[in-house]
Amino acid sequence: MKIKTDTKEELELNLNKLIFIEAQENYSRVVWMEGDRVLEKLLPATLKSIEDQIVNKDILRCHRSYIINTKTGFTILGNSNGYRLKSGFISQTIPISRSLGKEIVRKLKESN
Repeated sequence: MKIKTDTKEELELNLNKLIFIEAQENYSRVVWMEGDRVLEKLLPATLKSIEDQIVNKDILRCHRSYIINTKTGFTILGNSNGYRLKSGFISQTIPISRSLGKEIVRKLKESN
């Protein structure tokens, strides 16, 4: 799919390769796999505008600042007081908002 931005810039992306998208003020950091490498690109688009473009049941908003691909194979850390996601592909952990915790954990368990 093509992710369109607030400018004329576009990113052609295979959603199956997406790991996560992180909000960074009015930009979004898109992180994906290409072969055995992790690539990332900063796009001039809000997370909400990207979320509105993605129509895929495996791509979910898990936090106000993150969208994840549930097929990435995340490990769930923590408990209902504060879940976080870890992947072997990236060094950072990704938070899950408390309001979405149970739903995201259920979806991740279904995906694996």
